[in-house]
Amino acid sequence: MPAYITGSGTIQPVRDAGRSGGHRVKESDISQAIIKDLRSMGCFCFKHWSGGFARRGISDILGCLPDGRFIAVEVKAEKGRVSEYQERFIEDVNRCGGLGFIARSVEEVRERLSQVGVKPRQRKLF
Repeated sequence: MPAYITGSGTIQPVRDAGRSGGHRVKESDISQAIIKDLRSMGCFCFKHWSGGFARRGISDILGCLPDGRFIAVEVKAEKGRVSEYQERFIEDVNRCGGLGFIARSVEEVRERLSQVGVKPRQRKLF
């Protein structure tokens, strides 16, 4: 389903993003939301920018989980396709004991992290 970014930065699904005043969600918008969410869980992470000398297929978001495991998230928009090089990079990360996967939303990242025991932090009231 199409989605848009609200004024507060949250991603909301809508039936017709054009009529809602929002816009279709870009990979960069999803990446920013995922990084913000990962950091709120205590993960160290950053957006990887590919250059001319970088290995092909390196995931969009790289970092470390609170338990020290390496994480690699390949971010795709609703209809984005994963390249052979991106698939191979994710396979290499998982083969070596890290956590690599493809995500199209913050919710998908939360679900994958929940499956390996990483939970959102409790907010302190005082």
